[in-house]
This record gives sequence, C-alpha cells and structure tokens, in this order.
Amino acid sequence: MPTIIENRRNLHQIPEIELTTQKTAQYIENVLDLYDCTIDHPIPNSVTAFF
Repeated sequence: MPTIIENRRNLHQIPEIELTTQKTAQYIENVLDLYDCTIDHPIPNSVTAFF
C-alpha cells in the first residue's frame, strides 16, 4: 500500500491543469480501491469515498 508521501509525489507527476483532471481522479480512485469504501463520481473528474 502506498504511503501518503508516495501518493503526493505520484500526484505531482501528473501534468493536469484547471478542471481537466481525469488522470488525477483515476489515480485517486485506484488508491481508494484498496480500502473498504463506496466510491462515487458526483460531478465529472471528481471522486468521493464513503467509509
């Protein structure tokens, strides 16, 4: 399981700007898949998790 520091470093390697953050949202969803939670996308390019 990646650590917080690893996630921060990985996220800063994704070159996305403004509101077009598809790759960032996908990265976060992949990390959240490791946990027992419900993942939702209430608006485009967003990720929410309910634990």
